[in-house]
Amino acid sequence: MTTLHAPPRPPTAVERTRGALEAALADTTPVDLSWIDPPPAPDGWTLAADALRFLTRLVAHMRPGHVLEFGSGLSTRALARACAALAPPGAVSSIDHDPEFGAIAARALADTPVPGGRVAVQIAPLVARDYGGKLVPVYHLDAARFASPRPVDLVVVDGPTVVLGGREGTLYQALQFARPGTLLVLDDADRA
Repeated sequence: MTTLHAPPRPPTAVERTRGALEAALADTTPVDLSWIDPPPAPDGWTLAADALRFLTRLVAHMRPGHVLEFGSGLSTRALARACAALAPPGAVSSIDHDPEFGAIAARALADTPVPGGRVAVQIAPLVARDYGGKLVPVYHLDAARFASPRPVDLVVVDGPTVVLGGREGTLYQALQFARPGTLLVLDDADRA
């Protein structure tokens, strides 16, 4: 008598993402941040060095085709470098409400371009939108100006600041671009 075994089921998008997250958290491979000059200041505005190392490891394990970032800056450069190291390279769409910070991020990318990097920095003012009967700030962005038309695999939320209404609306907005398997990383999640 012959027993037939069903072929193993391929992992779902959610299972693949969960595995990549677990691998990134367990990864202790050193991440070179020597290119950052000056080093990240512990002022709360820039992602800390440990967060930049984690994002770099996460991109290496997750291999996102498209990263959407809310709040541009040093993290944009770190994500661009990590995504450019992939084969094929991933794209980074960075959104900032502040023209000054957005311009600084765009200038830094222009001054030290990442070979193979596809990055788009978009200035998108904050506007109030109703989510569940509550007005919250969201970015008035144009998805046609993203670095890639591909679906978003990874979302990094590092804005807006609490004095401008916080990140609740950004979380709702990020869901518009999410699909099964999309991972959302929220910086400063322990803040009110």
